[in-house]
Parts: sequence; structure tokens; C-alpha cells
Amino acid sequence: MLFFSEQSDYLILIGVVTLVWAWLLFRYSKVRHGRLLVMLGGALSMLIAVGGFWLVNHYEQQQRESVRSLLQGYVPLFARGMETRGHAKLNWETTADNPQYLLLVETQEQWIRNLPAVENIYTLRRDAVGNLRYLVDSPSDRSSDRGSEAMPLGEPCLEEMPGMHAALQGETVFDERRAGERWGAIISAYEPLYDDAGAIEGLLGVDFRAAEYCWQLQLARGLPLTVTAILQGVLLLSIAAFLRLLRRSEQQQAAQAELENSNNELLRIQRELETHTEQLTHQNMALTLARHKAEEAVKIKSEFLANMSHELRTPLTAILGYADLLHSTLDPASQERRDPNFDPLRALNTVQRNGQHLLELINDVLDFSKLEAHKVSIERQQIPSQQIVSEIVSLLRIRARDKGLTLSVQYQNPIPATIRTDPLRLRQILTNLIGNAIKFTERGSVKILVRYAEATIPEPTMIFEIVDTGIGLEASQLQKLFREFSQIDGTLTRKYGGTGLGLAISKRLAYMLGGDIHVSSTLGKGSRFTLHIAAGRLDHIPLIHATCEGESEAVTLTPVTPVIHNQLTGHVLVAEDGPDNQRLISLILGRAGLTVTLAEDGAQAFAKIREVEAAGGSIDLVLTDMQMPIMDGYSLATRLRESGYMKPIIALTAHALAGDREKCLAAGCNDYTCKPIQRGQLLEKIAVWLGQVQGSHKALAAHK
Repeated sequence: MLFFSEQSDYLILIGVVTLVWAWLLFRYSKVRHGRLLVMLGGALSMLIAVGGFWLVNHYEQQQRESVRSLLQGYVPLFARGMETRGHAKLNWETTADNPQYLLLVETQEQWIRNLPAVENIYTLRRDAVGNLRYLVDSPSDRSSDRGSEAMPLGEPCLEEMPGMHAALQGETVFDERRAGERWGAIISAYEPLYDDAGAIEGLLGVDFRAAEYCWQLQLARGLPLTVTAILQGVLLLSIAAFLRLLRRSEQQQAAQAELENSNNELLRIQRELETHTEQLTHQNMALTLARHKAEEAVKIKSEFLANMSHELRTPLTAILGYADLLHSTLDPASQERRDPNFDPLRALNTVQRNGQHLLELINDVLDFSKLEAHKVSIERQQIPSQQIVSEIVSLLRIRARDKGLTLSVQYQNPIPATIRTDPLRLRQILTNLIGNAIKFTERGSVKILVRYAEATIPEPTMIFEIVDTGIGLEASQLQKLFREFSQIDGTLTRKYGGTGLGLAISKRLAYMLGGDIHVSSTLGKGSRFTLHIAAGRLDHIPLIHATCEGESEAVTLTPVTPVIHNQLTGHVLVAEDGPDNQRLISLILGRAGLTVTLAEDGAQAFAKIREVEAAGGSIDLVLTDMQMPIMDGYSLATRLRESGYMKPIIALTAHALAGDREKCLAAGCNDYTCKPIQRGQLLEKIAVWLGQVQGSHKALAAHK
């Protein structure tokens, strides 16, 4: 039945032609050679019918694929546009006045206005019970009775099409079945939507005007159908004329054949022109979109490089300047006049502080690189919920006190005694949020509000609110607050500094901890940043009443027992190609009581270890740089292990990206530390591996 309904026009044509041939056979059956001519004509008509049937379906399928490719090409572009504009951030609690939601609605409206073939654009997501609900549905679809009313956020999808289910499985679906709705017939396409982690978080649907699509298919089918009808008619007329006048029939047939060839050539040229026009239109749209993206990327890159240049040069200026002053002060050969007010200790503190600032900038860039490469891992463990807040407040209280600000913590009791999360990443987020609050607050206070939400899905949540009385933000500035490399105001960047990565990193880390960061702010009055993280399963964890901490209250932390570095003993070989680093490491280790042997590369280090062992001595620990000439640290560690050297090997490198530690351990190293060298941390690691820390065990014995 479907075949007859789709081919009814062609079957009618064949039926009419058959009746005409039957009439000719009946009328001219007694004419000389009439029956033979009619039979031959009927056979020829049958061949034309078969060829015409193929031609009609061929051109219809060709036009169907062309139109489908054009329409379907819009859908991935729309989906990627919704993803880059933060569609994954919407949830069922999002309100209709949410800036992110309004931005997505405005984007859909703009697409619909610019593309006449698009009837409607909408996004769907499954809720907790598996039902499809609308998230973003623009109000400007071309309906006659629907007006400008958008589908309410969270409205159930009453009819779930098969293509929607396929899109949620990761497929791009183009459904050519026309769906008759109140405002007209449509055809739909569906595309999956992905979140930042690459998981499918919903789907995007696009409804196209079916009338235009069907008209193009009918046109593509009608042209070869018309040609077939013309050929059948010409054949009939030719046979009839031949029966009437044999002489003139040959001339008419030749002229008609030439006319047919010309007509076919014109049709071919017309189809080629239409195809080229469609291709050029599609390419022009793709090039325009790519140009806009490239211009935006260049602009963001330029702003980021300018900010980074300023952020790096500012501490470098202080470091180099004070280093020069210290050199001229401490150099006995200097002829410069000594300044009695110059304090070398204060200068060294300034150099150290600016060096630490440079290290924080580099760490921000490296953290962002790890997040982009999806190489940041979350290590959840049970931690005291109150202690981690107290530690951060204790570290930042001096900075707040220097600015005359009140820094306090308030708990909305009860809260769980411990929560299960990654303490390093939680500390990183809270330090950034509280540090920003102190940075952008000139007077007043910064409050940290901590509360526990037990009845949240899928697991309990800890909520940290950082409330300040700082400069605040405008509503338009909030939209780009969490964008990478973005600064809300160039003047604020010059005044307060920053790379524009801190909040972007914090928000991504919050996602990885099972939560999010939200912000509300009033210009001139202050801001409120709210951090949600998953607290983990707390079935057997007691709830406690934590004590609020005010400005005058001291925070009691468990002290860390320091390593007594001046009592270390042992023989350490240092493989390092930089002369400055050789002198620095030798001085640090020598003051700690260790014997140091230096090597400039891996080959020299291996030879010196063999010399010491041949003389009856031993190298108790190898500290090696991983990037050296002749033989690098990776090759040195591998060669030492292959030769039977089983003492500890500690990698020392300037690399700090994801996978560097695993690469060092795979080469045969026992531990790993990054440059720049932190004296306390370096000696602590050496003491652990030499077994000279109070209460520690031989780490090397446990190394496998």
C-alpha cells in the first residue's frame, strides 16, 4: 500500500498511456503494418516507462539527500552552540529569569530569525524518573496560534519520538516523517548534547517546515515525471502520425529527438547550477561561523597574554630589583653608597613573596592544562569537616587583618563530623573563593557560612557560602565570571591582578566533587559565592555542633612535627646540569649534615656511583634531574635499576603536568618533587627515604 500511495502519479501516467495504446491498437489494427507498429510502439513505451520510473526515483532520492544534508547540517552547529553557551549548567531548579537560560533562549530566537527553513528549536533532558522534559524552548517559532509563548521550563514532553531516544544514545537523527501539529506539518532532527565531561546530558531538537521540504521533493520528482510523460506522448503522436503519413513521420521523429536532447541538456545544466548554489551557501555559512569563532579566540588569547605578561613582569620586577639591591649591599667591591634604612631581611621576604606569587600563577596555568586534558583525578577520603575550614581561615586571617577586615566562620548546626571528599581540591576551591573575597573587599567583613543539607539527591551536600562587603558585580558581569581567561573589567585586572583562571578552575573542580558554584552580587554592596559539594555516604557519621569562629578567636590546628634537618647522615649523589642549582642543592644538603657528590649528567652520575662502590663506599640516595644532556634522568634511573642498584632514587624536575610523576616512577624512581626547590619539602623527602624521620619506616623496603 505504501508503494502505491507514493507512486500513484506515475501509475496514473502509465495507466493513461496503456489505454491510449489499446485505443490505437483497436483503431489501426486493420491498417497495413498497423498492428506491428502499435506492438513495437507499445514495447518502446514500456521501455520508456521503466526508464522513466528509474529516473523519477533517482532524481527524487538525489534531491531528498541534498535537502536532508542541508537541513541536517544545521543541527550539530546548533548543538555545539548550545553546549558552548553553558546548556549543561541548567537544571530543574533553573528559573525563567536565569541569565544563562535567557542567553540560550535569545540564541535560539536569533537562529530561527536567520534561517527561514527552521520552525522551532528546543532542548530536552530526562528527569530523575526518566521522563523527558523541556529545558530551553524559544518563544519565536513560526506558529499562527501559539504566539510568542515558550514551552515552560520543565514542561513534560507528551510525545516521545523514536528519534529522541536514539539521540540520547549518541546518534544524530533526521526524521523525515511529517508530524502534523496544530501549527503545521514539520519534520524533525535530533542531536545529543554533551556536558564538559563528555557525557550526554540532553538532546537538541530542530523542527523544519515540512511544506518546503516536500515541495522540493515534489519538484525533483515532477521534472523527470514530466519528461517521461512528454516522451510517452511524443511516441504516441509519432506512431499515430506515422500511421497517417509514413513520409512525414520520419522527419517528425528526428526533430523530436533533437528537441528531447536539448531539453535534457537544459535540465542537467539547471540541476548542476542548483547544486552549486546550495554548496556555496552552505560553505559561506560555515566560513562565517568559523571566522567569528577565530576572531573571538584571538581576542581572548590577546587579552590573556596581556594579563599574563603584566602578572609575570610585576613580581619579576620586584625580585630582580631587590636582588640587585642585595647584591650591591652585600658585595664588598661595590662603590655604591650604603643606605642605612635598607633592610636585607625585608628585601628577602619581598623576593620570597613575589616568587611564591609567580609559582601560584604557574600552578593556575598547569591546573587549567590538566583540567583541559581531563588528567585531574579526584581522591576522596574521610576528612574532618570543621578542620579544613579552620585551616584555610587560619592561613588567610593575616591577609584579612592587614586590610582591616573581619574574617569569621559561622556554622548552621548540626554538621557531620567528617565528610568524604578530596581535601586537596576542596582546599584549593575554598582558598580561591575566600582569597578573592578578601582581595576585592576594602572595608567591612568576609563571612564563611557552613551548613549541611541532608535531604539532597543523590547524596547529602555540604554548602559553603562566602559573603563579603566588597565592590560587588553588575548583572552583565556575572555572565562571564566563570569563563576561562576572562576578566570582567580591565581596570580591575590592573588594580587587583589575576590570570582569569581561578574561578574557572574552581568551578570545574566543584563539578568533579559532585557540586557547583553559584554567585549573586550587588554592585557596591558585595557578593555571595555558594559552593555545593557532595558529602558522601554518612550513614554512621555523627552530627556535631561546631563552634563559630570570629576575628578574635584563634584557630587551633594540629602541629606538624618538623624534621630535624641538621641531624641527617648519609651520602647523596646529585645529578644536575645547572651550575646554580648544583650550588643551591649542595648548600642545602650540606647544611643538613649530608655528604654530597655532584654529577653534570646521567652518564657521569652512573660512573661516579660505580667509582664510590669500587672504593668500598656507597651512595645512600640519588637525587637526579630528569632533563640532562648525554643521558637524562629517566635513562639513569632505568640503567641503575638494571645494574642492581636498589637504593632510593628521587626525581627532581621542572615538569609538573599530569603524568610526569607516573613517568618518573615507571623509569625506576621512588619519589618525585618539582622545581622550584622547596628546602623543607626536599629535606623531608630525603629524610623519609633515608629512614631518618621520627616514627617513619623504611619507605624503600615497601617500594615494589
